[in-house]
Amino acid sequence: MRREPPSPHDDERELHVAGRRAVLEALRSGRTINKLYIDQVTPAAAFAAIFDAANQRGLHVEAVPRQRLQMLAGEHHQGVVAICAPIAYVDIDDLLARVQGAQGSALLLALDGVQDPQNIGSLIRTAEVAGAQGILLAEHRSGAVTSAVVRAAAGAALHLPVARVKNLHQAIDRLQREGIQAVVAHPVAERMVYDVDLKVPTVIVVGGEGKGVGELMRKKADAVVRLPQVGQVGSLNAAVAGALMLYEAVRQRLSAEARP
Repeated sequence: MRREPPSPHDDERELHVAGRRAVLEALRSGRTINKLYIDQVTPAAAFAAIFDAANQRGLHVEAVPRQRLQMLAGEHHQGVVAICAPIAYVDIDDLLARVQGAQGSALLLALDGVQDPQNIGSLIRTAEVAGAQGILLAEHRSGAVTSAVVRAAAGAALHLPVARVKNLHQAIDRLQREGIQAVVAHPVAERMVYDVDLKVPTVIVVGGEGKGVGELMRKKADAVVRLPQVGQVGSLNAAVAGALMLYEAVRQRLSAEARP
């Protein structure tokens, strides 16, 4: 069951999806696209894949001045912008249904206080490529899936279900009751991420750019782990830390599959 997104200031009535890869993913995702614009001075051959995908869906592609694209999406549009319906967030039951219907062990990512669109987009992209079944965002502590996030995610946010929950602690409790362990990233944890079994159903919780994961979330976690730090900088940023933890889960699972 899908529901309309909540309406704080960072939600949008429409998504301006910019960039050739992101627009192509928007076309492939089946999302409603209201307008599709390309730069009128760029050779049409540069948009061949986009034309093919648009033709398959019966969509008209309109050539417009580059200034129009810049007004819609800023400088980094790569000559193409799609005006799409906004993200329809899912609820926790949708995520659990997806987990139960997936092959292999559950893998989810929860963002607790991550605000930067680049970090959110990068984490969504990594989670989708790593085979995660979905993302959880804390509604009042984390950013929303905006045009900037979709752009940073290169369109992955249009494929991966995102649940925006009012209370992330309660959502994690629900996942734990369903047999999904919560593993929290924290830079000064005693245990290394490599010492935890991530082959079992897991939700990885990544904290925000400043405060990280809160104390209450760390207390309720099944494991609080860190990544090795041998340099002088205090910690990794949220997107990098989350990516490394996701791919440690992937590594463990692939290693288990490869054993005779």
